[in-house]
Amino acid sequence: MQGPGHEYESFRREGDVLSSVDPTWYYKKGGGPVYDMTVYCLHELTGVLGSVKRVSAMSGIGLPIREWKGQKIEVEMDDNTLISLDFGSSTFGFAFGANCRGTALPRLAIFGSEGTVSVQSGRGAPQPGLGPVGSPRAAGGFPVMVNSIHVPGGEQPIDLPEMPYRVGPHLEIGEAHGYADIMHLVDCILEGRDPVPSGEHARHVVEVIEKSYQASREGRTLELTTTL
Repeated sequence: MQGPGHEYESFRREGDVLSSVDPTWYYKKGGGPVYDMTVYCLHELTGVLGSVKRVSAMSGIGLPIREWKGQKIEVEMDDNTLISLDFGSSTFGFAFGANCRGTALPRLAIFGSEGTVSVQSGRGAPQPGLGPVGSPRAAGGFPVMVNSIHVPGGEQPIDLPEMPYRVGPHLEIGEAHGYADIMHLVDCILEGRDPVPSGEHARHVVEVIEKSYQASREGRTLELTTTL
């Protein structure tokens, strides 16, 4: 996952109720794009491919000084991290987190012997302010969400089901998946069933992140001890 930086987030525009929220804390120790953004992709990737066996990484600060409303921000946390993931059986993955990107890259891509699944930014459903499905770029220069599978002979779009609660006025809510997550938990409590994400899964992704930073500092590949 990548982005230009939190000082460029749309809600920080003048006139927004949150426009004066100081983004400095994102660049302090404990912040950074891996904890903030890449964690989502690591959950997705491990959800498909299973537990990571080993990690190696390179990580550092690409932009040491940033600016927000005339205020200089000294970056203390890595803002440019590349992670290599070994799932075993010669299955490898790559994840990154950067707050110094130049252009958009796929959110998730899985390359197989008979085709490739590519998720450009998320779902293909139209969203307020993003323009029609399939339009090349959204407002602000970000790509419209388009999902597809690439197979020999061409590209085929795939239609994913809507999240259960992302309907009606909730489509207008920023990051509406958060509302769907909350309602999924409510359903689990009412119906006495386990949530889809597990604590073991979250623990494993946290170890992937922590071991990645350690691997970068020490210049070596590290084994993971947790599983999904």
